[in-house]
Amino acid sequence: MFQPNAVTLLIWITHLQTADQLDVNECQSGSHDCHSSASCFNSPGSFQCVCKAGHTGDGRNCTDVNECQSGSHDCHSSASCFNSPGSFQCVCKDGLTGDGRNCSVIDVCVNNPCGPNASCTQQDRSFRCSCVTGYSWNGSVCTGV
Repeated sequence: MFQPNAVTLLIWITHLQTADQLDVNECQSGSHDCHSSASCFNSPGSFQCVCKAGHTGDGRNCTDVNECQSGSHDCHSSASCFNSPGSFQCVCKDGLTGDGRNCSVIDVCVNNPCGPNASCTQQDRSFRCSCVTGYSWNGSVCTGV
């Protein structure tokens, strides 16, 4: 009811905002409590913390998964596994070559370490020199007899 001596206040609503528009993005503002090894995902009125790959936990507390101890790595059987925060590294053992996930024996005969007048035979991680007929091994090369 209109009262002639009363002050009338008229408010025109020109712009309505939805909850999404009023939402504070805690992930961008830094007001979240996610662990440093977690990712923050904003949602209307809230946020979610999820531990990054190689970590486990509820997102507010994340711990490194030791893939080397748990056996969840994919290192070659002839490689060593080294854990690092959120990951791991595979390194082929001495005398082997590869990326740690695939390791093979280094072909030591490829550069002919036995020299002329000899043949090289790969033996696991070493080699053996055999002199051709008429030559004998002197400890470093084959010489004529």
